[in-house]
Amino acid sequence: MKRTREGGQAWRGGLEGPWAPALGFGVWLVLLASRWHAGVLDEFLLAETLFLLAPLVIVPLGLPLTLGPVRPGGWSRLRTLLGLLQPVGALALLAAFTLEPPGQARLALGLPYLLLALCTALHAGGRLLERGVGPVEELAHDAALLCPLGGAVWLLTWMGDFALLGFQGLWVLLTAIHFHFAGFGCLLIAGGVGRLLRAGRLKAVVALGLMAAFPLLAAGIAGQRALEVLGVLFYVLLLPLLAGLLLRTAAHLGPGRRVRWLFVGAAFAVLVSTTLAGLWGLPRPSPVELPTMIRLHGTLNALGFVGLGLLGLRLLPSSLPETSR
Repeated sequence: MKRTREGGQAWRGGLEGPWAPALGFGVWLVLLASRWHAGVLDEFLLAETLFLLAPLVIVPLGLPLTLGPVRPGGWSRLRTLLGLLQPVGALALLAAFTLEPPGQARLALGLPYLLLALCTALHAGGRLLERGVGPVEELAHDAALLCPLGGAVWLLTWMGDFALLGFQGLWVLLTAIHFHFAGFGCLLIAGGVGRLLRAGRLKAVVALGLMAAFPLLAAGIAGQRALEVLGVLFYVLLLPLLAGLLLRTAAHLGPGRRVRWLFVGAAFAVLVSTTLAGLWGLPRPSPVELPTMIRLHGTLNALGFVGLGLLGLRLLPSSLPETSR
């Protein structure tokens, strides 16, 4: 295995320190336990709670994987701004989802996260301008960095109780969740595994296919059933391949590295969640009900696949032995 210059371990200060995702996960667990104990964790509150895992844990866990060496100039200032906006945006959303402020105040609390998402999109553009289109694993990371912006737009739609593209209510929040986990988290894992494995065409097919699957599924849900089926098929076919790449990564780490079990757990979680996604998205009527999808598919994707996968990538040392092709 070989880490690129942007893939080294980055447990330092600021955005790249370990405190943000660790503290965020602690806060999230307290929120989950309190809602569970109160017996109010219906599908709406569970969806809100799962979404909060993104700004509190997944975004600070995943963003450092896209950061290269610090360079002077505008991009360095953008990196500093990302480090400042991430905790502010996460805490503002936590307040909006727990304190239940009135409408305009609730929307205002979503604005710092929208600004953070805009900065991540600018970060993607800067990476692309500096590097060019290839390699495919870095392109997957660029695509991942665009997803929080789409998710933030849908989130503000939810927070303002608006409709967007004909969707309103719970579906709006589920779309915001989809942008962060099936988009941001999934593509970061695909790119991160691509950095580690010299798997040639397979890693390219998985990364490019997942980049195509996300907009296809989104367009299909917006009204084109054929595109929805195609997007679901892409995920159903490609996510098991990504699980295989995660297991291959774990195997090459060897028995001496406990981090390999994070990749194993992420692989098995995505296999189960993908099975549920296929049962939900392909047959009509679906044999799986929406509350089951939120509880099982959503939790497995958020905590198991994306959470364990990104944590494994962050915990890897900066230099690893190369794999065979």
